[in-house]
Amino acid sequence: TYGPCLYIEYVVTDQNGQIILNQITGTIMVTEVQTIPGYSIDENTRTQTVVVNPDDTQTLTFTNTPIGG
Repeated sequence: TYGPCLYIEYVVTDQNGQIILNQITGTIMVTEVQTIPGYSIDENTRTQTVVVNPDDTQTLTFTNTPIGG
């Protein structure tokens, strides 16, 4: 169970499919809400939770599968 949400931000990936967030700490829940046309979001990786400590670098990987492939 998670406590109240203190901050919500919607961000879009760059041309390499990456997002860099700076100066955040604590338990972070990240959810992929949209993918590119022709792909579906893998429900097993759609929402991920990570603990970010000061000066940490964390990497999350989201999987998208070609529709019909």
